[in-house]
Amino acid sequence: MRTDTPVLVLRLDHYAALGIIRSLGRLGVAVYGVHHEEALAARSRYLRRCFRWDLDAEPELRSVERLLELAGALGGERPILVPTNDETALFVAAHAEALRAASRFQDNPIALVEQLYNKRAMHELACALGIPTAQTSFPRHLDDVRAFAERARFPVLLKGSDGILLARRIGEKMRIVRDRAELVDEYQRMEVFARPDLMIQEYIPGGEDAQWMFNGTFDARSDCLFGVTGRKLRQTPPYTGMTSLGICLPNEEVDRLTRRFMKEIGYRGVLDIGYRFDARDGRYKVLDVNPRVGATFRLFADGVEGLDVVRALYLDLTGQPVPSSPGPRPGRRWFVEDLDTASSVRYFRDGVLSAGEWLRSFEGVRESAWMARDDLRPFVGMCVRFVGQAFRKAGKKLGVVRTPPRSVAHAPVEHQTRVRRHFAANARAWKRVYELERLQPRMIQERHELALRWVESLRLPPGAEVLEVGCGAGHTAVSLARRGFRVHALDATPEMLALTERAARAADVAHLTTALGDVHGLELDSGRFDLVIALGVLPWLHAEARGLREMARVLRAGGWLIATADNRFPLHRLVDPRATPLLAPLRAAGKRVLGRAREAWDGPVAKTHDARRLEALLREAALEPVRRSSVGFGPFSLWGKRLFSDGTDMAIHRRLQRLADAEWPLVQSTGAHHVVLARKGERS
Repeated sequence: MRTDTPVLVLRLDHYAALGIIRSLGRLGVAVYGVHHEEALAARSRYLRRCFRWDLDAEPELRSVERLLELAGALGGERPILVPTNDETALFVAAHAEALRAASRFQDNPIALVEQLYNKRAMHELACALGIPTAQTSFPRHLDDVRAFAERARFPVLLKGSDGILLARRIGEKMRIVRDRAELVDEYQRMEVFARPDLMIQEYIPGGEDAQWMFNGTFDARSDCLFGVTGRKLRQTPPYTGMTSLGICLPNEEVDRLTRRFMKEIGYRGVLDIGYRFDARDGRYKVLDVNPRVGATFRLFADGVEGLDVVRALYLDLTGQPVPSSPGPRPGRRWFVEDLDTASSVRYFRDGVLSAGEWLRSFEGVRESAWMARDDLRPFVGMCVRFVGQAFRKAGKKLGVVRTPPRSVAHAPVEHQTRVRRHFAANARAWKRVYELERLQPRMIQERHELALRWVESLRLPPGAEVLEVGCGAGHTAVSLARRGFRVHALDATPEMLALTERAARAADVAHLTTALGDVHGLELDSGRFDLVIALGVLPWLHAEARGLREMARVLRAGGWLIATADNRFPLHRLVDPRATPLLAPLRAAGKRVLGRAREAWDGPVAKTHDARRLEALLREAALEPVRRSSVGFGPFSLWGKRLFSDGTDMAIHRRLQRLADAEWPLVQSTGAHHVVLARKGERS
């Protein structure tokens, strides 16, 4: 077997990536990774090197250029790209033409990949080909949901046709709904009414014994080179999630259905597909199709030959024959140590798993996700992380945790969930912000007033289309609607949208619509708006570059953006030794020496930006900065203690603000908030 073709694994934040690295590395293949931060999989002895790059946050064309550079730098044969999640698989398919010249990958048309990922499109495709699938409804309005609820048999599954967008928006891909009232409530919480995307699917009765999987590799003729079936024994999250303990078992019907399905659509490459057996009609019904390496792929490895779907793909893409294999012996088991432990606790609590059954469930386990005798470092890292999470969880319950908050980059979904919870809990306080005469509320008010003055200076025609991202309590949206614009107000928090709708009714303004949404994936048409306003939004995004690209996308050519960002170097922090960013490295070193940690904070952590970085982010999104100002000075402190009363701080703020407005050096760029005006190019 030739092993001179290197492999580039795209994203390493999952145990599937570790399985790929070990499977190919043990053969002598040079395996490299691309990831945005330190990852447990990167500790594997079989990984030659991990290249730092954020495939999610960076502009896609820059990511293409970066992968082309890496492919050239590796030398020798064109490397094989192996995506490990939905986003990277879609990225490779979307840019196949550019990537094909310097690399190899499972080359399926982007239209087919998108069709398989999109639950509605996949459902329609399966029905057209006669592949059994669960009964599904695609409501367009809340009335459709109410009508469905009257005739439905509960429980049902509420999920997104595009699971990626739904996960970005609310932090989950599906929800089991158990009665009519819950269905209506959850639909209103999860749906974006401007562009409905949710689907309601029957919940096929049965336990984990009804959950079946197929993992395989298909060649250019869509013939299966290596394929194995198996069953889920436990899941994470319990009952609805991915496999935490699985078993290999032959299933001729699942095997036959999958081979026919892939042959009909002309699929090539690695496939991970899930079915559920419906005892009511005796049929296996397809639920999900993942056109990539599945997280469970090492469950299906041939225990004698070592062949798995990744090795079969490597052989196929390098022009080598894939040896015939009987596959793993029936009864082979595989599990994920940390996830299965956590899931088992829930199964114990629900009374569906006893201690004896739990012990017996590990008979036949031949491999696990993290543990490997020849590669211990990832397993040790996982254990440390798992124990740390357990202690933090226990500490939170006892109120004694003293750990710093996780950074935004570490957990984007968790961060956005915390942001939504934070603003939902403080919705009424944000309504009062525009009524208070204290320093910090006053700075928010002046930021709002400055944005409105800039809007007036643009001289947009009456009826111009305006999008406000993060509309909050609706003050800006109502002010814009009063000026005759057609305003679309968007927020990620239902409580904030309710306040905006109430404010619009009280003001009796026309042409103001609201919608629940996430700026990381705006479900709005490109080139629709003349103006986008985002006040106080950028500090709370886990990927502000992606958010700005989305805002630029929905702007027409020549359209305007007004946005704000929290200043990394505000004057009131610069003059306090305890808070100044200039001394941050020294403070961090001191805490390490003293063994001190920051107090726990369960809320989100806002980002800050210096002026140069903010303008760079705008230009990366094809937006040209036109004007920048700085708003807000104070409150001033020394060693964390406030120096003045609120009234005195207010007077200092007013004087410094006048100097900033007059563009005095230093003062003009050291307010608490940057306010920027940018324009999208006419040719964009």
